[in-house]
Amino acid sequence: MNNGEYFEISNPNALATVLRMLRDGGVVPTGTAGSAPPSRSRRVGSSKPAVNIKEEEKIITIYVDLAGIPKDQIDIQFNNNKLNIRAERINPLPENDYNEIYYGVLEKTITLPICVTQKETVTVSHDNGVLKIILDKTREERNRFCVRIEN
Repeated sequence: MNNGEYFEISNPNALATVLRMLRDGGVVPTGTAGSAPPSRSRRVGSSKPAVNIKEEEKIITIYVDLAGIPKDQIDIQFNNNKLNIRAERINPLPENDYNEIYYGVLEKTITLPICVTQKETVTVSHDNGVLKIILDKTREERNRFCVRIEN
């Protein structure tokens, strides 16, 4: 009986089956909990962290959700107009325990509207699991130049 918050499992082995299926990275099928388990190759979670980007006249602010990852496990690289963020979340639990949190490498590449060429134009902070990157567009604008075609 489902009351909106809880549900009952009449078969005592069904709960263990459901937990095993969730641990193995699958979705619990509707119907009986005794259905065939999903493939072990499917993992719960995503390998791309969630990102929010705010562009203003003078700055671009990028927020990256990296909860549970210490700052020494985060790598930030700029290559022209590409920003690559790579981090690794280490699983503190033994392999056979149940978890829904993604553990492993998280990586995201973002195409920026400007080329980042100077470290001085980038400010980075990490607070409460959120990586914050601020890019100073006005300083990067000064790096632009034109080339004329000569005969």
